Amino acid sequence: MNRFSRLLRLSVLALALSSTWGCRQPVTAQTAPMPQPIKVSSRETSRVLEVKKFIYKIQPGAVYFNNAGGWECYGHSQTWDKDKIDQIGAEVTKDTMMEMLRSYGYRTVDGKGVFNKREQADSDLQLGGEVGELYINGCMATKKHLDRGYIQMIINWEVLDTASDSIVYRKSIPSVAEFNVPDRMISLEALISKAMYNSLGALLGQRDFYALATSEGGGDAKDGEDEKEEVKAKPVSIPTVRSFSGSMEKNIDAVRAGTVTILQGDTHGSGFAISHQGHIMTNAHVVGDARRVQVKFPNGRKYKGEVLRLDRERDAALIQVEEEHRKRLTPLPIRLNPPEVSSPVYAIGSPRDVQLSSTVTRGIISAFRKTKGKDLPWIQSDVTVQGGNSGGPLLDEHGNVIGITTKGEIAGHTLEGARVGTGINFFIPIEDALDRLDIRLK
Repeated sequence: MNRFSRLLRLSVLALALSSTWGCRQPVTAQTAPMPQPIKVSSRETSRVLEVKKFIYKIQPGAVYFNNAGGWECYGHSQTWDKDKIDQIGAEVTKDTMMEMLRSYGYRTVDGKGVFNKREQADSDLQLGGEVGELYINGCMATKKHLDRGYIQMIINWEVLDTASDSIVYRKSIPSVAEFNVPDRMISLEALISKAMYNSLGALLGQRDFYALATSEGGGDAKDGEDEKEEVKAKPVSIPTVRSFSGSMEKNIDAVRAGTVTILQGDTHGSGFAISHQGHIMTNAHVVGDARRVQVKFPNGRKYKGEVLRLDRERDAALIQVEEEHRKRLTPLPIRLNPPEVSSPVYAIGSPRDVQLSSTVTRGIISAFRKTKGKDLPWIQSDVTVQGGNSGGPLLDEHGNVIGITTKGEIAGHTLEGARVGTGINFFIPIEDALDRLDIRLK
């Protein structure tokens, strides 16, 4: 081979190498398809969620970066140290995750719009994750920016039920986020956030998580109604609680100890205990379509309550709290024969805000009415009640339950926007509510 031929071959080889080095080759991950998020069909069926926190269990010394781009990329394989782990933990925020929950129909504690009325502590479920592995494969254009490549991580998700203060769900979900956009760069923090966002999307695609986070997941509405009708076929028998005597002032502490707040989604109502077995009565419209609700006791603690049965026409419902917490409630005595018109009565509940629980108001029995067409009996009273009082007890002058708060007529609004009652309010006679729910005193 002459000198000219050798030079020609070397020139072609050099051109080929320079073309290969100068070409920006994508760096992609081989991954299995991830489940797509399941959208909540009705926002009212969602429990209130909050993305609470993440912790990083990455071992210092583990390799976190592999240079897969070649000579033109910055740096070589690198390992984690404590400073790097602390840095990524500080950079990743939860805002995009909360927005993702809302976009798929879930209620969140910081949700925008009409239902933004609850405090941070009032979430039903709190989501958190432990990042156990985090690995970068790609080309670093600078110390902090990726030219191309991908991140792989594993998040061990946990869900805390705030009512029982216990972990009710665990799932380990691998996640990948790729970046291969020509002439662009991305920060490590942004790519990590993207991978965490993808992991949350996969979590929302889990059927068992969906069943936990909504009242839709346990079966369709028809199945739920059949189940309730089957339970309703068997009467609930509860021991009769000894009636109060003396003045309301004397019995007020016991009355308050038996009155609770019912939390369902972004709304709340009131309720009252009727047995030492944890049975609580309230309105059907307070529990809605939920099968489980939170019950806030007078001491401020919240516990799970199961909706045993309800009657929508009569607007009455029966809840039972978990067995280990039933002794914390004081049942209220029931009076089946209501007092006469003009007799003094009291209402107690959580009007307008959960922070106003155990509010007591006083009035008289104004009349006894019946609904036209349906023949439903009502107690009419001028005792003051407002939104949030629904489901709470109407009491006689001693503190015995004679009815359940249901509705009031609204005349207008004050300058501050508060609704003004007319003094025309209606209550379900307790005997009728017990009969419609097939609850028997023994």
